[in-house]
Amino acid sequence: MADVILEKEKTEQRGYESIMPSPEAKQAFDQLRDNIIYSLPASDEQSGRTIGLTSAIYGEGKTATTVNLGVALAEAGKKVVIVETDLRHPAVSEKLDVNATPGLSDYLVLNDKNLAIIKHSGVHDNLFVIPAGSVSQNPTKLLCSAKMDVLMKMLAKQFEYVVVDLPAISADSTAVAVAQMVEGMLFVVREGYGSKHEVAAAVNELKAQDVKILGFVLNAVRLIK
Repeated sequence: MADVILEKEKTEQRGYESIMPSPEAKQAFDQLRDNIIYSLPASDEQSGRTIGLTSAIYGEGKTATTVNLGVALAEAGKKVVIVETDLRHPAVSEKLDVNATPGLSDYLVLNDKNLAIIKHSGVHDNLFVIPAGSVSQNPTKLLCSAKMDVLMKMLAKQFEYVVVDLPAISADSTAVAVAQMVEGMLFVVREGYGSKHEVAAAVNELKAQDVKILGFVLNAVRLIK
């Protein structure tokens, strides 16, 4: 099984400054990271752990949570790659100011084994990104393909943690299919944003497909001082 190619040049990025957490949020992300490491310790098979992040609807802070979790894991000395699978609404590459192409969709469409789709994040030496890539006419077909499954297994051999930014459940049926390729899911809920019905429906959809939910991340909580 060949490795996925990493870009040769390391370029400076500036995007992360726009979503850097407050000291309180940074502490919460560090705690989330520690819980993830405890829940998914290093594998005896020397294979990296794969984690997906999703939400019931768009706008709950799923992508910002994905990026900040990736940073927290990298700061703990873990080699991490964030995979942007939300091909219809990509936001990871924009937030990190990483070149969107070539990316995931290009790798899945083209028979070019020399595509350097793994990008340096510019945030931390241990953090890398696979951006969404060129706009795809049929992202569901691409992400549900055998080639995507093989890619996830290859990444798990190259990285200690593979963090996957998934579409929102209610907006894209692809999310559930890709969720089955990871070991566990984190479900992001924004306080006072979506309805309880929307969250329950999304969670039930994941459970119906035997997707393991590692836990919930409550986002944008109002702190009482």
